[in-house]
Amino acid sequence: MKRPPATLGATAGGAHRGTTRRAETAQIAISRSPARAPCAEALRSDPGQRRAPRGQSPTASKCREEQIASLFSRFTDCLKSDDRIHHALQSPMKKRAYKLSQLSSSHGCAALDRLSFPNLTCFYGFGEGLRAVNLPLSGVVSMRIAFASLALLSVAAAPAPRALPGPDGGAWDYASVDAAAHRLYVARSTSITMFDLSGKAAPRTLGTIVHGHGVLPIPGTAHLLVTSGDDDSVRIMDTADGHDVARLDVGKDPDAAAIDAATHRAYVMNAKSGSVSVIDLHANKVVNTIALKPGLEFGALAANGTLFINDEDANEMEVVDTKAMKAAAPIALTGCDAPSGLAYDGKTMTLIAACANGKAAVVDARTRKLTGLLDIGMGPDAVILDAARRHAYIPCGKSGDLTVIALDGAHGAHVTGSIKTEPYARTGTLDPRDGTVYLPTAKLGTPAPGAKRGAPIPGTFHLVAVQPAA
Repeated sequence: MKRPPATLGATAGGAHRGTTRRAETAQIAISRSPARAPCAEALRSDPGQRRAPRGQSPTASKCREEQIASLFSRFTDCLKSDDRIHHALQSPMKKRAYKLSQLSSSHGCAALDRLSFPNLTCFYGFGEGLRAVNLPLSGVVSMRIAFASLALLSVAAAPAPRALPGPDGGAWDYASVDAAAHRLYVARSTSITMFDLSGKAAPRTLGTIVHGHGVLPIPGTAHLLVTSGDDDSVRIMDTADGHDVARLDVGKDPDAAAIDAATHRAYVMNAKSGSVSVIDLHANKVVNTIALKPGLEFGALAANGTLFINDEDANEMEVVDTKAMKAAAPIALTGCDAPSGLAYDGKTMTLIAACANGKAAVVDARTRKLTGLLDIGMGPDAVILDAARRHAYIPCGKSGDLTVIALDGAHGAHVTGSIKTEPYARTGTLDPRDGTVYLPTAKLGTPAPGAKRGAPIPGTFHLVAVQPAA
């Protein structure tokens, strides 16, 4: 059952209608639920908690600054450590940010009604209730505490995205970062575009390919693995001058690829032939081919050697045992249409697949079961994992935004917001050094008859650099 929306208000004198003089003291209430006990205990133990003398206004009895800072810090830490509160305080809190900022603080405590959400057990308010702390705080401090929860979920604090111009080269697909070399690569229609992330050199064009899809730096070398879709080949390309060190024939329409650094093998997903080509990166040779189904998209490797691959035609996730070199039972992605991008989080053993119908499918890799669907933007084609900072990002080219997903939580991965990017920014990569997300895009011309989209307008290709808020 839906609960009624919370209301926020301030009255002269700082007391809400119906409250007593004593209730002018700002209260932070934690429910009596056992799950909330650590939060309540953290606040009760704060040395700053003191009830204002009866009848004394908050303005006349201010806490010392160090007591306020102590409470604010402890309360913020409490919220950050409580996954269920973090999950409950999602979009509804953001909608209240403007109203909170308008509350008057000139008359002492700002009167904040109880914020009521389903499953929400942390409240702000006045009067008798489930009190954990009573402090004679000014309205400004009350709002500071209220905004502690807002800060957990707000993505508005992130710096504005930057545009990094690149050379022409037709359409684009997947991108990757070589953190050690400070370079970023984008697979283009006819070549590879290389960006120097240190800013010391201008972007360059490497090699010649025919409808590039995937590009991956090969660990321990100065080479790239590049999939060339329209001539059914994989190129091992030198990063110095773009020449082909090797050219390997694979299945029809090679798309994404994954590299297992431990075994020095690469796995190439052949979309139209529905197979996986296994490449020995020491010998630059195809050593095996695993038959699956047509429609293969992005793949992700687990630490145990299991390869998971999205199948956009079957709306399922194919599974490959790379040790036995054979297919296992696929995972049904009910409610997920045309899955494309995919990422695997080793800490939680969770897979996140981007779906064309505005959803992201969450899969438990241990049980190989779909555990949930998340709401995302439209037109995604990648899932970008930041395992160190515990986030995943889904660029959505049709809606022009970047969905932000927290990987940890009592209920698993959950959406915490979105960042406005640009139209057609549907793939991307991340620099693990600082967490910057890079999304290739361009302005497109009018589509030709029968074409899904227009060709990139010359001079408009660039990277959208997004620095998500910490």
